[in-house]
Formats: sequence, structure tokens, C-alpha cells
Amino acid sequence: MAGDPVRSQINSAGPLAKSIVKYSLRRIFQVSDDDKAPLLFEEKFLLKNEKETKLRKFEEGTWIFRSGFSNNRMYFLEKGSVQSFTKNNRELATLTMGTCFGESTLIRGKKHNNSAFALENCLIRTIDEDIIEKSLKSEKPLVQLILYLVLRRAEFMNSLRMADDFSKK
Repeated sequence: MAGDPVRSQINSAGPLAKSIVKYSLRRIFQVSDDDKAPLLFEEKFLLKNEKETKLRKFEEGTWIFRSGFSNNRMYFLEKGSVQSFTKNNRELATLTMGTCFGESTLIRGKKHNNSAFALENCLIRTIDEDIIEKSLKSEKPLVQLILYLVLRRAEFMNSLRMADDFSKK
């Protein structure tokens, strides 16, 4: 039962923190039954902040962002599909409608480890860092810590998945 207080804190968190933690845990453990952001995120966070977010069009064959660049927003894929590549150009994941990406580097204040490429014409809602920061600052310190640790673990798991061959190093 040691996890009960943590679970309780996350379940009582706001829609952004709660959704990112649950979504990241599914990514870490590669639960593939639903790679989409939770409906809670769309209904309770995106709709509430719709006027402050921007809907951008990316044409097929364009880069949304590249590895090594600073990040000041997260992305929600409303239409289309996006290919995520590692910094050594290995395919990491194909993202489809309803998927969030870019949140880890934004929240952790880092540069992108991966690149995102539009596989087809896409509509992507961008959520600027000030909206994310405002929402997360209102969370309890334990929720903020859990969020940071889960994102850090997801980043670590991605780095393991992107290694070409451990035996060559």
C-alpha cells in the first residue's frame, strides 16, 4: 500500500499533471492499447485554454522541430501523423491524432533529444510554456516531484530505445 498516497495525490491533481503522468507511465511501460492523451486532457485542459493555444498547420514532409533545438511549447496532434526520430535518425515512434509530444523537454527545461517530422498534412495545437508553467505551479509539491521523476524516467527509457548497439560502445 506504499503507493496509495502517491496515487491519491496524482488522482487529485489538475488535468495537465494527471494526464502527463498517466500518459508518460503508459509510454514507459509500453502499454499500447491507447497511445492517445487522456480525454481528461482534452476536455479539462485544452478546451479551457483553447484561446491561449495556437492551431498550426504543418505540411507533409516538414520538420516540426529538430533534435538539439530549445523547446518552449508542447504539442497536441489534432489531425495527421508525425514520425519521431532519435538524434541518430532512428525511428522512435509514429504519433497519431490525439497524441501529445514535446512535454518532457519543455517541463524539464531541456533541448529536444528527438526530432518530429510531419508524415502527412497535420493540424497541431501548440501549448506555450507559460500556460504549462502556470498550471503546474498550482500543483502540490509531491505532484510536481512525481511529474518530474516520471518524465525523467520516460526520457531515460527513450534513450535506451534509441541506442544503436550497446556492444559497440
